[in-house]
Amino acid sequence: LKPLARIPPSAPPRAQAGRRARAMDSSDSSRLPVGSSESTGFSVCHRHSAKSEGVEAPLAESKSRAETRLGALLVRGRYHKLPARLEHSYIIDPKALGTGYNGSVFAARRKYTTSSTRYAIKSFALRGASAGKYQQLANEVEIILSMDHPNV
Repeated sequence: LKPLARIPPSAPPRAQAGRRARAMDSSDSSRLPVGSSESTGFSVCHRHSAKSEGVEAPLAESKSRAETRLGALLVRGRYHKLPARLEHSYIIDPKALGTGYNGSVFAARRKYTTSSTRYAIKSFALRGASAGKYQQLANEVEIILSMDHPNV
C-alpha cells in the first residue's frame, strides 16, 4: 500500500469517505502537474476560519522542512489543496484497515486508471484538538511527506 495522509478540516461529522482531506501520493507526483485539480485526491483547507488557522501554520512549517530535505517538486506532488475531494480521484474501501491514536486507515484505489496500485489513507480526528495535538499532527504529516521509499 502507498501512504496517503488524510486530514479533514473542521466541519460537521460525515462518513469517512465523504470528508475533505489532505493528500500525499508518492506514486503520482511525476504524472500530474503540481497544483492540478486532477492531481488532488486530498486537500489542504485554505478557508481561513479561526479553527483552521491553528492547523495551517504548523502544516506549512512541516511542508517547508520536508521540501528542504527532499526538494520542493517531490513534496508538492504529495501535498494538495482544495477544492478537490478524496472521492474525485479515489475509490475508498469503507472498512478500516486499522485504527490508531490519531485516526483510522482505509484502503483506496485510484479512479480512472488501469493500475491496481492500492493506497492507504489515514484519517485524522481534529474536532476539539488542542494546540499540542495540532503540532503532533503536523509532525506526522512531515514524516509522511518526507518518506521516499518504493515499499512505503
